[in-house]
Amino acid sequence: MLIGMAMDDGYISSLDDPVTGYLPELLKVDPRYQNITLEHLLAMKSGIAFKDTDIPWHDKSRAYYHPHLRDVVVHLPIAEAPGERFVYNTFNPIILGIVLERATGQSVAQYFEARFWQRLGMEFEASWSLDSEEDGMAKMESGLNARAIDFAKIGRLLLNHGNWNGEQVTSRAWIDASMKIDPANNVPRIGKNIYYQHGWWIYAPSEKYKYTVSGWGHLGQYLFIFPNENMLVLRFGKKIGKVDSWHQIAQEIVDRVINERGRSTGRSSNNYVCICHKVFRKTCAKC
Repeated sequence: MLIGMAMDDGYISSLDDPVTGYLPELLKVDPRYQNITLEHLLAMKSGIAFKDTDIPWHDKSRAYYHPHLRDVVVHLPIAEAPGERFVYNTFNPIILGIVLERATGQSVAQYFEARFWQRLGMEFEASWSLDSEEDGMAKMESGLNARAIDFAKIGRLLLNHGNWNGEQVTSRAWIDASMKIDPANNVPRIGKNIYYQHGWWIYAPSEKYKYTVSGWGHLGQYLFIFPNENMLVLRFGKKIGKVDSWHQIAQEIVDRVINERGRSTGRSSNNYVCICHKVFRKTCAKC
């Protein structure tokens, strides 16, 4: 979403910009970097080499633990031509973080706070995990730490097509492009009805799932956005839990809320309806 905002602000001209326009040093690693665009990075089709395993010396661990990420990502080899194949590569968002730094002249955290966090009137402070105190590079692949209610506001922003209480925080065109089902971004090895668009996992309508825009986090953090129902379900936890599909549970919640709306107004606060007892047969402080 920050890339879209940087485009709105004129810092980035187009997703077709080659990454070497922002990181020219990549040309010294491999001249083929000039063929990699910002769109390729967003779509996880950069072609940059990446081994997605938990082995300590492989790329996934380097991206998560290395204290000098700026140095790491400007020395990566290219494995294949960009645009040909989806490979989830956590180096891609880190490179986009450097693009943001150089385009805006600010750290990612500074730009994010002023351009996004404050404008949505978030209820709690948040933080970015950094690669190290020395380098201070925001961990773009995993590093945003915030309360559940504020992540829910991000979902609401998408439901409102980038508009927050009358202010267009990010362009409708960017949000709509992020939520669309693009055949070019289908990820059949994950699922025949699953797409990856601008950092979001998109589920096309099927017998199993509703049309859903979702964000997945570490240890079972999930944001499920249901545009057709104008609803979202957020799941936070310390473990993923013994659950076959949080997505299916989210859909059940949506269906039950819709049914309950037809029978009772329930209790609401700030447009959020607490349904703990109705769905889980438990109560919380708001029930």
